[in-house]
Amino acid sequence: MLRVVIDTNIWIRILLKGRVTLPILAAFNEDKFQLVYESTPYGRTPSCLESPPFKRAD
Repeated sequence: MLRVVIDTNIWIRILLKGRVTLPILAAFNEDKFQLVYESTPYGRTPSCLESPPFKRAD
């Protein structure tokens, strides 16, 4: 089985229902690849959410 690492930015696009990422989401839902990820899930997500265009307004 194909093993895949998906960058945090791509996961954010998937969560925002980006049209470009629909094939990735479909393949994931159809078990066409095995997801490989860090032992600390979402380790980088908070820092990605703080950078543009997701930076919070104070």
